[in-house]
Amino acid sequence: MQNSNIYLTFIAFSMFLFSCKQDKSTVSSKETQSEETEEGAYVSANQPNAADVAIYVANARNILDYRIKEDTNGSWAAIEHGIWEYEAIFANGEMSKPEDVAGKWIDYKDDNTYEFGEKALIKGKGKYHYNPDSGLVLMLNDDKFQKPIEYKVKIVGDIMVFTGSAEYKDNGTQGKLKKVMERPS
Repeated sequence: MQNSNIYLTFIAFSMFLFSCKQDKSTVSSKETQSEETEEGAYVSANQPNAADVAIYVANARNILDYRIKEDTNGSWAAIEHGIWEYEAIFANGEMSKPEDVAGKWIDYKDDNTYEFGEKALIKGKGKYHYNPDSGLVLMLNDDKFQKPIEYKVKIVGDIMVFTGSAEYKDNGTQGKLKKVMERPS
């Protein structure tokens, strides 16, 4: 009986140690995020290592091309009309401060391209696809070192709320944007 208690204590202690051990394949977002990426603070807060990014980009390019080719509905004014200005981002367990997102925007165009930036400055661009039935937006930055992003979006009037999907490890990211007719100044 005493041997079984020692055995159970050993198993419990081993499980405790195992659960506390850091998985080397899961690195903190501060380690995976490059020094202030163009997108980092407001489009993708989770930037994996370069090898994973290359795989993600190749897969996303195939998926994006397929979705665009198969989409017979054309453009969607709900997402493409106007410019989306960031109001708040929740990423890595923290809510953005107003000054962190002030003046940051994204502009979805009717030719499946997008631009993003801050005030008058365009910081990047890429291709996207929006499916209003599923609410998914897949975005592939022209910068091949930035991972793709896929969000589930809900648009009500001039407000867009997005939730990151698990596909590219953005499921911990959420945000709110408002539609404006001109880039913030």
